[in-house]
Amino acid sequence: MLSPPALRAAIQGERLIMNKTLNALVCRHARNLLLAQGWPEETDVDQRNPNYPGWISIYVRLDAPRLATLLINRHGGVLPPHLASAIQRLTGTGAELVLSGSQWQSLPVLPADGTQVSFPYAGEWLTE
Repeated sequence: MLSPPALRAAIQGERLIMNKTLNALVCRHARNLLLAQGWPEETDVDQRNPNYPGWISIYVRLDAPRLATLLINRHGGVLPPHLASAIQRLTGTGAELVLSGSQWQSLPVLPADGTQVSFPYAGEWLTE
């Protein structure tokens, strides 16, 4: 029979293994869903925090043509006028949308002019 500390350690070890497996499945499924919806092949999904299965981070660079393709797919083949206008203004500018989901990783390489717009990370505005 295991002592209480040994039993707790065994249970925590089992949870860790189950979390790793669950997290891997969640990330794989999320990436497959994104690809099926037209996201670029370079899209990567990572587990944000192993203790919270399903809390994922998405990493991808979208230039204007890729962003347009993604938005067109999401809107049934026809962009609403305000989105079509925005994409038209972005086309040819070199602007990119960079999704990078972790504040602890180094920032992605910025465009030549160094322009950057940042939004709060989930941990800064989500409550548990």
